[in-house]
Amino acid sequence: MQLPFKFEQKTTFKNYIFSSVYYISLQDTIHSMATSEDKNIRKTFTVLENSKTDNEKFAALLLFAKTTNAKELSLEDRKRALDAIGVTFFNRLLKSKNIPEDCEVDVYRSLALKILSGLCGDNQLVLEFEVYKNLRSINDIITDSDSQEDMIIDCYDLLSAFAQTEEGSIKLVDYGTVTALSEVITKHLPGCEKGQIILQSVLQLCGDYSWKKDTPSMQVVLEHFCKQLETFQDERKFDLCAVVSGIVSSLPKDVAKKSLQRTWFKSLVHAIADMFTSKLGQPQRDPALRLASSVLDKLGVDCILPPNRDDCKLLLVIIHLSCIEVRISLENLNPDQIMSKADTLVSCYNLLELIICHMTSAPSLKLDENQVLQLHSAMEGAFNSVIFYLREQSELEIQRVDPSQIVLASVRVLGSWVAEETSALKARVQEILPFILKLCKCQLKCTKTKRPSSKEKSVKFKSDTEDRSESTLSSELESCTITQEETENNTIPENVDLSKDSSESHSDITSEDVKDSCSCDASEFDNSNHKHLVNQDSTNSDSTRTNSEESEKLEINKSDQSVCSNSTSSGTSRSMETLCGVFLNLVVLEPELIAENEELHKVTQSIFKCAKLICNKEDTLTLWANIITLGVFFLRQQAHVKYDKDDLTKFFSMVVSFIKAPYTSLTVDSAEVLSVAELYIPVWDSIYQLWYLCIQATTSCLPMYPTLVYAMMSTGFLPHIIRLLNKVHGRNVDEDTLLCLIGVITSLVTSEVKAVDVLRSCGGFEFARLYNCSELEKLIEK
Repeated sequence: MQLPFKFEQKTTFKNYIFSSVYYISLQDTIHSMATSEDKNIRKTFTVLENSKTDNEKFAALLLFAKTTNAKELSLEDRKRALDAIGVTFFNRLLKSKNIPEDCEVDVYRSLALKILSGLCGDNQLVLEFEVYKNLRSINDIITDSDSQEDMIIDCYDLLSAFAQTEEGSIKLVDYGTVTALSEVITKHLPGCEKGQIILQSVLQLCGDYSWKKDTPSMQVVLEHFCKQLETFQDERKFDLCAVVSGIVSSLPKDVAKKSLQRTWFKSLVHAIADMFTSKLGQPQRDPALRLASSVLDKLGVDCILPPNRDDCKLLLVIIHLSCIEVRISLENLNPDQIMSKADTLVSCYNLLELIICHMTSAPSLKLDENQVLQLHSAMEGAFNSVIFYLREQSELEIQRVDPSQIVLASVRVLGSWVAEETSALKARVQEILPFILKLCKCQLKCTKTKRPSSKEKSVKFKSDTEDRSESTLSSELESCTITQEETENNTIPENVDLSKDSSESHSDITSEDVKDSCSCDASEFDNSNHKHLVNQDSTNSDSTRTNSEESEKLEINKSDQSVCSNSTSSGTSRSMETLCGVFLNLVVLEPELIAENEELHKVTQSIFKCAKLICNKEDTLTLWANIITLGVFFLRQQAHVKYDKDDLTKFFSMVVSFIKAPYTSLTVDSAEVLSVAELYIPVWDSIYQLWYLCIQATTSCLPMYPTLVYAMMSTGFLPHIIRLLNKVHGRNVDEDTLLCLIGVITSLVTSEVKAVDVLRSCGGFEFARLYNCSELEKLIEK
C-alpha cells in the first residue's frame, strides 16, 4: 500500500517537512511550546489529535519524536498518542514504497518503528492496539541483512514486548515471527543474540504450540544449536546448555517420540557424553546437569542407553554426579545458598526420579553386582541428605502455608524413593513423617485457592545469564507442588513379596499412628485430585464444603469441581499414581493396618468414586489401572468391612473390565495370535505389572465377595477369555499371563457352580486340554 501523499515533482523532502510544520504552526500551537516541558507535551498531543490528513500526521509524528521522551510518558499518555495517530497510519508507513526525493529508502519504516517501539514497550499495549498486524513487516526487516541497525533494534524491542506474555507469544507464532527468528539465528543475522532470547521466552510460554505450528523451523533451529553444542570445546558449549535445554523441554510428545531418528539427536547425545566424560568444575557441572535432566525427562532414559550408546556408563556417571551434587548442596550450603542453586538441585531431583522409575519398571540395565551396589549406595547417600535437609526445615519456625519450593521438591523426590525402596532409611523417614504430612495438608489447602490464569503468565527480560538461570528455575519449580508435579513411580519394587501374608514383621506403624497423623488427609488428597481430573475443563467456581461430618470430606459435589482446576491433568495424574504406589507398599508391609484402620476404609470408599469417574478413559488409563489395582488390594484385606453393595458391584465390574480388556487377537501371517488391545498399547509398558497384580488379588478375592463372582458372571468374563485363548491356540501367550488367567478361572469355577455350565458351553474342555489344565478339566468333569 502506498501513502496518499501528494508531492510536487520539484518539491524536495526537506521543503515538504518545512511546509508541513509551517502549516501546523499556523494553527497557533507551536509558538508556545518553549514555555515548559509539560506544556510542550500537551501542545504536542494537541497537534497529534488535530491532524487529519496523512501529511499533517507525518509532520506531527516528526514533532512528537523530537519533543517527547517515550520512556517518561505515562501509560495513559502513550494510549492517548496511539489513539491520536491510529494504527492504520503505522501500517501504511511500514508498507509504503512511494519515497520522496532526497530521503533515505527506509525513512518511513524507520520513523514508524521508532515511534512504535517507544510507545508500545508495554506488553499489553502491543496487543490492545493490534500492533501484531505489523508483525509480518517486522519479520521482513529482521530477516533482511541490509536493514539498518536502528530499525533492527526497534523491531526487537517490539518483539520483546510480545514475548513477555503467553497471548503475545501466540501472536508471534501465528504471524510467522518464530520462523523468522529461526532464520535469523541459523544465519547469524544482525540481532541474532536478542532473537535467541525472544525465542527462548516464546518456547517457555507456548512451546508446544510453536512446535505444532511450525515443526520444520523448530527442527532446524534445534539442529543448529545441537551441532554447535557438539562442536564447541570451550565455555560456549556450557553457555548453550540452557538454550538447548529450553528447546528440548518444549518438545511435544509426538515429536519427542520421533526424535531418535533426527540428526540433532545424535549430536545432542554425543555432546552430553563429551561433557560428562570430561573433568567438570562447578560452573560447568551445573548447566550440564540441567541439560541432562531436560533431555532424559523429555526423550526418556533410554536415549543414553544401548543401542543409542555402547553401554550404561554415561547414565551411571550422570546419576553419580547428581547424587554428589545433592549431597554437596544440602549438607554444606546455608539456606540462601541452596536457593541460589535451586534450578540445579531440582534438575538433580528429576534425574533421581527418572532413574528410580526406569529401574523399577523398565527392562534391566544389566549392571554387574558392583555397579548395583555403588549405584544404590550413591542414591542412599543422596536421600540421606534430603532427609537431613527436611529435618532441619522441620525444626525451623517457618510459615507452613507457604513453604519453600525446595522443601516441596525435596518431599516429592523422597516420596519417589520411599514408594520403591521400603527398607533403606526407613527409621529416618519415619522421624520426619509428621512434618511431611503437615506439608501435604497445607498444599492441599493451597490448591483450592484460584491461581493466575495462563494468560497472566509473563516473562521479564534480563541479561543473557539471568534469563538462562531464572527461566530454568521458574520452569522447573513452577510445577513442584506435591499435588501437581509429574512422576512415574507407579509400580511395586520387584523385590517385595506381594503375597497376602508378608514374611517380614513391621510393627513400627500402628493404627493409632495413622489416625492421629493422617486424619484422613490422604483420602482427601486423593479425592480432590480425582475431582480435578474429571472436571478440569469446567468453569472455575468457589468450592463449598460443610464440616458437620468427617465423611463429607469424601463426597463429590458439583460445587466442588474447581478443586485443583489450575493444575495440569498429567501432573495431577502422576501425583495420584505416586500416592497409589505408596498405599500399595503399605498393603504389602502392613496388611493388618489396612484391614483395621477406619481412616483407610474411607480411602477405599474414595477409590470407588474415583475409579467410576475416570473409568477406561484413554488419557487417564494409567491412573485408572493404579486405582483399580489398589482397590482390589485394599478389599482383599477388608472382607469384613461392610461397604455399599451397589458401590462394590460397580467397582468389581470395572475390575473385570481391566482384567479382560487389555488382550485381543490379531491376524499375523494368516494365524491368530494374542496381542495387546489398541487402547492399551501406548501405556502397556507402564501398567502390565499392575495387570498381573490385579488379577492375582482378584483371584484371592473371589471366595470372599459374592458381588465379585456376580460381576464375573454377568459381564461375560469366562466366555470372552476362553474363546480368545482357544482362538489364538497358544500363539504369543506367555507363561505368566496364562498362569494368571487359569488361576482366576479356576477360582471362579470353585466359587460359583453355574460357572461350570458356562465353561462347558464356551469351549472349556478344549481350553483345558489345549493348555494342559488338569485341575480345571477335573472341575468341568465333576
